[in-house]
Amino acid sequence: MEKNAEAGRLGKALRLDGERDKSVTVKGYKGVPGIKPRTVAAWIKTDTPRGEIVSWGKDEGGKMWILGFIRSGVGVTPKGGYLYTLERVHDNEWHHVAAVVEEADPPNLHDNVKLYKDGQPAEIDDIGLLDLWPIDTGSELDVRIGRGFKGLLDDVRIYDRALSSDEVEALFEGKDPGREGRSE
Repeated sequence: MEKNAEAGRLGKALRLDGERDKSVTVKGYKGVPGIKPRTVAAWIKTDTPRGEIVSWGKDEGGKMWILGFIRSGVGVTPKGGYLYTLERVHDNEWHHVAAVVEEADPPNLHDNVKLYKDGQPAEIDDIGLLDLWPIDTGSELDVRIGRGFKGLLDDVRIYDRALSSDEVEALFEGKDPGREGRSE
């Protein structure tokens, strides 16, 4: 696997070669489990619309958290159902992408997840199997970054709270939205 640090959006970025069985694992960090609110954000640069940006959970339906490419859009899936953006970002330019899960019991893709592109709410292309797979992320797998992703990843962040639209825009602008949540 080719993993190199090179010039990124905010410093150094990680270059990944797109191999499905290769990724960076954050050993011992299980992400945000269960139905808890969360925000996952990253800068990405790619010309290939496939692969995961960030994932963790349990490898079964409804128990994974995956932010990555779905049908050429960036979106999320709990490994069953999906929500993804209409506007594509595989143009070999830097784009900031984020997914926010708001508090609910349990949250689902339709009512409680917002996707962002370059600091603004993204237009949604499609949603699938909404009610069958609520978000209830397991805690077996460590966070992995870049599984099957080909291109550059920079400033990958995981918060254990739902950032507001203004806070996501602040991330895009390079400002710190506060240290209330955990970021990696």
